[in-house]
Amino acid sequence: MTTTFSCSVLSIHCFKKVPFYFGSNNNCQFNHQLSKWCVANKLSLSVDKTCYSVFGIKLTDLQNMELKINDCCIHLVESCKYLGIIIDRDLNWHEHMDYVYKKLIKFTGIFYKIRTKLNSEVLRLLYFVFIFPHLVYGIEMYGNPFYCYLNKLEKLSNKILHIMQNKPRKTHVIELYKQYETLPLSPLHNYQILLFVQTFTHYRHT
Repeated sequence: MTTTFSCSVLSIHCFKKVPFYFGSNNNCQFNHQLSKWCVANKLSLSVDKTCYSVFGIKLTDLQNMELKINDCCIHLVESCKYLGIIIDRDLNWHEHMDYVYKKLIKFTGIFYKIRTKLNSEVLRLLYFVFIFPHLVYGIEMYGNPFYCYLNKLEKLSNKILHIMQNKPRKTHVIELYKQYETLPLSPLHNYQILLFVQTFTHYRHT
């Protein structure tokens, strides 16, 4: 369940009791509205686990910036993890792509050892259980940067498909994706964007 509160200086999105705040550069009003919202919703924030990032501002401009909750300072961070997505202050999604890469790289050795012991249907099922969810989750956001940024992750995806399908290295990657009826990262990003637009246009009230 998602709840949203908005005012002139503060926008709060709360998903399953995990709050995420968007505020303006008016610190006093932001702190007041944030404290007011927490009291109204009977919430108490753990300051040690609370952090904030500033988007679109140079680090040199943040020297005098300070956010507090009940007179306790909140830590300024370069990136934070929210609902499984790592959001960095530059919104280039490099950290999230590295996070996904490290999640998937450990499966290459495992799949290499078991690919001859399991049939193709089971291997396909394992791909959609352990690999595909990490690739498709949040791709609408992290897939936006230039293709060169996705190259490292896409090469890993291609390698995993080669291993699981036990295909020669010269096999064209398109054949690998056709075999599993899925898409490379860049077309997958476009496809997910189209699905999002269709859902928002035709089914947002259902």
